Parts: sequence; structure tokens; C-alpha cells
Amino acid sequence: MNRIKNKRANKNKTVYLKVATNKQVAKEVIKICHDAQAGKKIRLKETLTFSDWNTLLKAIASGRYALLKEIYKLGQCSIRALSQHVKRDYRNVHRDVKILEKYGLIDNKDNNISTQWANIVVELPLVSNPDDLNFKHKIKHKRVS
Repeated sequence: MNRIKNKRANKNKTVYLKVATNKQVAKEVIKICHDAQAGKKIRLKETLTFSDWNTLLKAIASGRYALLKEIYKLGQCSIRALSQHVKRDYRNVHRDVKILEKYGLIDNKDNNISTQWANIVVELPLVSNPDDLNFKHKIKHKRVS
């Protein structure tokens, strides 16, 4: 039995994917807390943070990205129904679904998979930690002087 239900709670929800260290995430959380205590308006964006680029890229590899698009189009479905829909081997689709679930890109409730995300934005800085770059630049500058 193919179980496909076209249900989506929020059609335009966006998730941001980025790479950051625990220290960077902690700094962001502390800043948000300070801003909230100061009475500033806080606008949070849903973000999934990865420890490195390889992990992020693994999460959204081309086959998994294609599955995410299909899951979004279908709304809710079983893994079997999805594998039949995309004409891929069940075991491979199951493995990809488990990886997408592990990284928070899909939900699996009672063997019905779905995604709440209509958009995925990947933050791709050219520098892993801007503070480190400034520090290194200052050291380099001192050595030249």
C-alpha cells in the first residue's frame, strides 16, 4: 500500500544550514540572550549547524537533495512509497531518509516522512572564523613591520 498524503503545515518555511564551531554557536546564543535582556526585538531563524563542510555536504548530497524535493512535493509518505515514486531501490532510499532525518531535514512520525522546509539556505563563508583571520592578519602584519 502506497501511503502518500499531501499535507504541509507551512509551505514557506526556511532552514539555514551553516558550519560553525561550538564556540561560535555559544557566542551567537549569548548575544541573543543579551539582546533579549536589553529589550531588543529578536528575530530568530531556524538554523541547522554542522561541525564541518564534509558533514553538511553529506547531508545534502545530490541524491538526498532530490529526495527532499520529492518529499516536499508529496507532503507525507512512507519510505516505500517514496522509493517507488522516485524509482530507486528501497534500501538506498531508506539509508538516505535516515541520514536526512539524523540531520533534522525531515521528520518521521509513525513511518510517515515529511519535511517542513520549503527553502534551504546554505551559508557559505570563505573564512571559517573571521576572528581567526583578523588575528592571523595582525600577527602577519607585525612580523612584516
